[in-house]
Amino acid sequence: MAWKQIWMPRRSLTTVALLLISALPVQSEGVPKRRIALDGQCALGWVYGHRILTDCTVTWLDPHNGETFCFTTRTARDRFVKTSSENIERARAHYQSATNSTGGD
Repeated sequence: MAWKQIWMPRRSLTTVALLLISALPVQSEGVPKRRIALDGQCALGWVYGHRILTDCTVTWLDPHNGETFCFTTRTARDRFVKTSSENIERARAHYQSATNSTGGD
């Protein structure tokens, strides 16, 4: 009887541990990591020269170069995408200007 009392909790712990391990994300060698543009800051903010931090939960993938742009809201993303080529140029120009003047990367 004592053996079953000890064995059952260990079996349950092993099952839980295996489930947790199987839920971890796996990075395949052939799959490249996504490239985050503008250090993950709001792309629409940079269009207007403003550095706005994001948590990158709202994103857009540029189909031309595969970069991921981050936004503070879906509205900002939708507005950016309407004229994405022009907005990418403006955002990059402001971002480069700001990082060069502050000695950033």
